[in-house]
Amino acid sequence: MKRVLKLTLSLFLAAALSSACLLAGCSITQDDSIINVIASDDSSADASDNTAAGSVPDSSSADSSGTDSSSEDNSSGSVTYVSSGLSVDYEVVESAETTYTVSENLLSVATVYADTVRTYSSNSYGPHASTSFSYHDVYTGSSVIFSVADDYVYFVTCYHVIYNEDEGQVADDIYVYLYGSGDEAEVTDYQLVGTTAYYTEMNYGDNAIECEYVGGSWAEDVAVLKASTESVLAINEQAKAVTFCENYSAGDTAVAIGNYAGEGISVTEGSVAVQSEEISLTLGSDTSSFRVMRLDLNIYEGNSGCGLFDENGCYIGMINAMSTVYTNYTFAIPADVVLKSIENIIYYANYHNMYTADLGIEVEASSSKYVYDSVSRTGEIVEAVKVTSVASGSAADEMELQTGDIIKSVTVDGVEYEVTRTYDIEDLQLIIFADSKVVVTYERGGETSSAEYQFTSENVSKH
Repeated sequence: MKRVLKLTLSLFLAAALSSACLLAGCSITQDDSIINVIASDDSSADASDNTAAGSVPDSSSADSSGTDSSSEDNSSGSVTYVSSGLSVDYEVVESAETTYTVSENLLSVATVYADTVRTYSSNSYGPHASTSFSYHDVYTGSSVIFSVADDYVYFVTCYHVIYNEDEGQVADDIYVYLYGSGDEAEVTDYQLVGTTAYYTEMNYGDNAIECEYVGGSWAEDVAVLKASTESVLAINEQAKAVTFCENYSAGDTAVAIGNYAGEGISVTEGSVAVQSEEISLTLGSDTSSFRVMRLDLNIYEGNSGCGLFDENGCYIGMINAMSTVYTNYTFAIPADVVLKSIENIIYYANYHNMYTADLGIEVEASSSKYVYDSVSRTGEIVEAVKVTSVASGSAADEMELQTGDIIKSVTVDGVEYEVTRTYDIEDLQLIIFADSKVVVTYERGGETSSAEYQFTSENVSKH
């Protein structure tokens, strides 16, 4: 079974195995998908707008009730988010300050099996004979642990790993295997008596950890899973969450730890080639544009969802695509996008959709330059983010922002985020929720001012 997309540049989605075991005794085979690049570094392509208008779910209907808040500890460099009653701690660190090793992250990675049971019926075995049997359509990919709580351990992976495109649904059953657990899923083919037809059964073994799908979206290709903490720690009591890295730059070491070729966890090393660009992917009939980093890194199908780490073991992104044309031409969703997507998914507790706020502005870089820090020996591109239009009646209009304003920072629920790239605005809209208070700091005519706005559900729509 192949997922084929008609695009200008052939690339694989770095996803998954497919069990195309309907007839003739086939085994699990690699599942191929194709994508295309639509823009290069620091540019925006004219991708189609996939945002659909829709109602915003009441956050009180989530699995756990509670208000959303956040706190920042500048001395420790940590950020704590509390969404819908679930507290998720993320330690945001400079890569040069951490002593984490890549080996330590083997405690945080897992393979994913997404199993959808399908039924086959036929009456081709005789004039009065018919048969019906079930078989397993299985995708496999990678994941990392991002939170270990008292009741549940939370994993993040790519949405396309757990979504069965042919059935139009999330997999019926999802299992993960921690690194070193020793077990993998076993596939057994059975022949129907008196026929040439086969069906397949899956045996996941004692070390498979059953997961519950929390939520996800193709809009960012991110999905959140959870398993009971007891079941995870029973397999490995040292299992731990990854540490998210605040910064990464072109030229940095990039280490992928994931389910290489569907054969189990392995480690592959490369480098960050391009810090930010856009690609377009299609899943079924839905096409989305993604902000990704490009990597000089060799991966294969099954690596989708795998953790990408810097040389100190800090999590810098999640692999989601690769080229079928160019060698070592790989893409990953940046850690800050993964982090904000997780927050969005948990806050809205929505099965298939993410919701984003609309500030009501369009921006461009009025100036751009590369800034090098001789102390840390790292550099980054810094832009002056200028407002080019303000939508009438929007949040920006209410804040009296004007064309030509330079956005310096956006404060969301008390946490200030510096704006140094045009994509910062779009990323931040993932964590501006239906009850968020936002302060925009901007420069106009050489003077700096701030404006405040209280968001409501009217400012938020499906993403």
